[in-house]
Amino acid sequence: GLPFDAIKVLGIIPAIITAVLILKKAPFNRFTKILILFSSPFLYYLPSIIRPYSLMPLLITLLCIIYKDRSEKPILYGLLLAFLSNMHITIIGFTGILTLMFFIEEIIINWKKSSTEQKRKAFIGILISGLGILLIAFFAANVPNVIICATWSCPYFLDT
Repeated sequence: GLPFDAIKVLGIIPAIITAVLILKKAPFNRFTKILILFSSPFLYYLPSIIRPYSLMPLLITLLCIIYKDRSEKPILYGLLLAFLSNMHITIIGFTGILTLMFFIEEIIINWKKSSTEQKRKAFIGILISGLGILLIAFFAANVPNVIICATWSCPYFLDT
């Protein structure tokens, strides 16, 4: 396998990609971008050790970038929400609210004025996002110690 220092390199790659996306594409003003990039998560926590939740800022940044075009790219938006839902159990509330808002906007508010193709894409995007949330919720409900392990970042499930 790779030497242990490869973990450090793998951990810094998502942080660098996220930082570049924030600087180049994120819909924030310059002051907000600087605050985000010089926060403790970006300076220490995310680039130090590779963990699945190290990808959360990258996915959240991608969601911020695509958010204004979510009605035109609902499948991509749904995929990003589904992937983000499965990064860590603590993000499920955030993605659940975004999925609910997406459902309300696309199905309840915009349904009558959308084309048939746009309705199909919106339905698929919402379905993908909802299934992503249900997948992690099902897993959490059926593995007794998953919440403990997600909270404490333990590498294995405790015996019950």
